[in-house]
Amino acid sequence: MVRVATYWLAGLLLLTTFGVTNGQSLLFSRVLTISTVEDTVPPGTVWKVCSFLQSRVTATTSINIAVCSNEANQSTFFVDGNYYFDWGDYGAGSATASNQFPFWLPAGKRVRTCCAEDFLSIIEFTVAP
Repeated sequence: MVRVATYWLAGLLLLTTFGVTNGQSLLFSRVLTISTVEDTVPPGTVWKVCSFLQSRVTATTSINIAVCSNEANQSTFFVDGNYYFDWGDYGAGSATASNQFPFWLPAGKRVRTCCAEDFLSIIEFTVAP
């Protein structure tokens, strides 16, 4: 009886794994840090964007976007040319972007940061059949 239950559980686990991933596996490839030089997710891979490290963030009443020379300006990162912010709640008179990490990017997506001192921490996986 224990042997039957073990085989049943192993079969269920395999079915669940392959059913969710459509028969594909993710194999660790490398760890990347991306800053202001735009990079593209290569074909046959996916990226898990784990974090965005900002060199400085100062909350002000008027938020300026994408200017790194002034510490009162907010740092951003870009995905396919769209701005994204990694902010918390600053209180009255400010907006909360609250982007959640990690997030996944499929092949062909382009990413970069605004400021040279900032970077995205990324794990690349190869998609294997």
